[in-house]
Amino acid sequence: MPAKIVVFVAMLFPLARIVLFGVTDRLGANPIEFITCSTGLWTLVYLCITLAITPVRRMTGIRASLRSRVSGA
Repeated sequence: MPAKIVVFVAMLFPLARIVLFGVTDRLGANPIEFITCSTGLWTLVYLCITLAITPVRRMTGIRASLRSRVSGA
C-alpha cells in the first residue's frame, strides 16, 4: 500500500507547482495559457507512463506494477 500512496502524492505535483507559481507571481503575462499548457503537458506525461506499464512488464517480467492497479469498480 505505501507505493500507492506515493503515486497519489506524486500526482499532486502539477497542482502544487501551479499554486506555487501563482503565489510567487510567476505565471506570466497570460496565466490561463500557462495553466492550460502546463496541465496538458503533465496529462501527456502521466498518460505515457500509464501506457508504458504493460510493455515494460512484458519485457522485464516484473509483475509488481499489477499490485498497484486501482480498481474501477
